Amino acid sequence: MEIASLPLEVLLHVLSFLPPRDLLRCRATCRQWRDLAVLPALWRHKTLEAVYESDYQLVAAALRLAPCLHKLVVGNTPTCWDSLGAFLPLTCCAVLELELYFNLPDAVLVTAALGRQAALGKLKHLSVSTFDEVSESSVTRVRQLLEFIVHTRDKDMN
Repeated sequence: MEIASLPLEVLLHVLSFLPPRDLLRCRATCRQWRDLAVLPALWRHKTLEAVYESDYQLVAAALRLAPCLHKLVVGNTPTCWDSLGAFLPLTCCAVLELELYFNLPDAVLVTAALGRQAALGKLKHLSVSTFDEVSESSVTRVRQLLEFIVHTRDKDMN
């Protein structure tokens, strides 16, 4: 029996066991797999972490191609927000749980990423952390971020 002759439900079940990197790679196999590999059913239980530089390419690809994620963790390494900051505010990948670690200069990007996730409407759990000390020069960015979070939460509760 060829894999192409498997019923769709069986093929989806098999693909559901693939880690995100392999799921994205299988898109290059054929048209059917290209289309199957981006079905929400295959991504809604996946977690991605952009903690190390080696993670950035996979996370960027998932933010471009995956329809949703269960959880996304974005770290605060020096190059993380430089590498992923452009993808987060523009993604169509709806995240259920978002965990962001950032340096205060990146607060504007964090706010934009949160705005995008709020617009996508799936975000249920949010964790934002910074290890920087809030200074006079950064207090405005932090205030804007906190106001945005409170405003978004209040809007979702109504």
